[in-house]
Amino acid sequence: MGITLNPDTPEARKALNNLAREKMKYRLLADISLDLVICEMEGWDKLEYLAELKEMINTLGGEKNGPDISRKNVSGR
Repeated sequence: MGITLNPDTPEARKALNNLAREKMKYRLLADISLDLVICEMEGWDKLEYLAELKEMINTLGGEKNGPDISRKNVSGR
């Protein structure tokens, strides 16, 4: 069963969504930070992963695909 908000208001739903977004940003930052450390240790290009992430984000709603974000674009299929 999912989370029940009490009271279930648009503001409460928005606050929960904002919390989920912030948590995801911290997880992503942790992943990127670890990748940078590994690249530093191995002598690999530290910007490669970042460039890939930027490209992926740009394709979600940028000029390439217009303003719509679809599951097709997110999954890469």
